[in-house]
Amino acid sequence: MTKSWTVFINLSPVEIAIETCVYVLIGLTAVSGNLLVIISVYRNHSLRNTTNYLALSLAITDILSPLTILPLSVYWLIDIKTPHFTYGQAICDFQAIWFFSLVNASGYTITLMAYNRFVCVCKTDKYKQIFTKKKTINMIAGLWMLCFIIAILLVKGEMSYAKFNPAITMCTLSQKRKSDLNKIAGNTLLVLDIAVPYSFTAYCYGKILKKIHHHKRSVAQAPSNINTLGAKEIKITWTLFAVLLGYIALWSPVAVTAIILSHNKGLPHLISSIIPMAAAASSAINPVIYALMSPEFRKTYIKTLKCR
Repeated sequence: MTKSWTVFINLSPVEIAIETCVYVLIGLTAVSGNLLVIISVYRNHSLRNTTNYLALSLAITDILSPLTILPLSVYWLIDIKTPHFTYGQAICDFQAIWFFSLVNASGYTITLMAYNRFVCVCKTDKYKQIFTKKKTINMIAGLWMLCFIIAILLVKGEMSYAKFNPAITMCTLSQKRKSDLNKIAGNTLLVLDIAVPYSFTAYCYGKILKKIHHHKRSVAQAPSNINTLGAKEIKITWTLFAVLLGYIALWSPVAVTAIILSHNKGLPHLISSIIPMAAAASSAINPVIYALMSPEFRKTYIKTLKCR
């Protein structure tokens, strides 16, 4: 029996209760908050634009995550009392596929948001040509299909499979066999899955920040000039940039913890549970960011909650 299994099956009732309550609280917050986002876009015609189609895609991702992933982890946390996963490979595959699909969907959507803002701010004349309603919906659909294909290949492929990890109370990937080929494939996937999209995101926001800085200087030097970059678009850009920062803030500890666990370093269960908790919290943070930074969303939230 591994150390992680020993720690897991010996969790006290108090530890289980606390962890369960945290999961349930985060899940309820994520579902209700993101439903509020969807309802707000539906009710307020001024929020129905291509940028907010991406926000809707992210909201759907953030609703599905607590509905498909958290309930299984909570059930296993409460129910497993022996060092064996007896619920079948199919249910483990199900959770792993949804987890990796939704994680990638969130990350890629944030990258697409960055590109949306880059075109809007830096390539203004091409924005309405690139981000039409139809093209944006097609981009989102293609993104979701790609994420599920990648997840299925990861979980059901020849190099890895889904396995319950008691350290994080989740089914995650485990290599079928240790080999140099597997390491190369894993590193390649890491580059394509993380390094490329986030490098592109950083590039987009770097160009955007430079453009906004240049715009402010131009306006300050010649206040009578026509404001070619609208204050509303700048505000939207800062809101989506805050979404990116929130995502990074919550997923950075996940990455660090995952790296430590991958090197077979023992961690207290409370620390290793950062992975599912932070992942779940990333689904709950965006509605709060919209409320704080977008007056349009904030007003619609209030009207919706007051049933007006």
